[in-house]
Amino acid sequence: SLADKEGRPVRLTGGTATVLDGEARIGGAVFYSDVGNAIQSVVLVPGTSQFQNIGKTTYYGFEVSGEWDILPNLTVGGHYTLLKSRLSDPGRPDLKPVGRPEHVAYLYAHWSPVEKLTITPSVELSSHRWSSTTNELNFFRVPGFGLVNVNMEYKFNEQTSLSAGVRNVFDKHYELADGFPEPGRSFYVNTRFTF
Repeated sequence: SLADKEGRPVRLTGGTATVLDGEARIGGAVFYSDVGNAIQSVVLVPGTSQFQNIGKTTYYGFEVSGEWDILPNLTVGGHYTLLKSRLSDPGRPDLKPVGRPEHVAYLYAHWSPVEKLTITPSVELSSHRWSSTTNELNFFRVPGFGLVNVNMEYKFNEQTSLSAGVRNVFDKHYELADGFPEPGRSFYVNTRFTF
């Protein structure tokens, strides 16, 4: 364990980004976190829980990203993250890392068919994650999901823009915690003013 004698966490991270040529960029990072006294919800009595130190937790993984200007008005890119989690609590050997997917990816394209307008279709991908009952006696594997989104932004100038879009275009049913569905298809409009 890399945690110090008082159980304080040790975190190691490193990353880099580089331009391959004038049109492509790549980046990456690795990370490792060793926590001697991790905190997670613990049931005191049925219906009542409290966040407590549970034991040792180790998180580690990496992220890679890339972007490529295929045309002057078209850029594609994305990133992928792998996050591994290990929990160790002698009192609860079946404890699972709740709410953390192991694999996450995001893919996108920025297309500017006319000056000042950018259309960005994107895909979000997430692998399964663990969820638990309120009393945390049982753990459930919540399925992974993939979402398609579209955003359109019009820049009036460097300080002002208007964007509108659709999140979850195909109205995919998905959950981040067992029994709690996330919103289906949703529409939004945003404005941005920078001073």
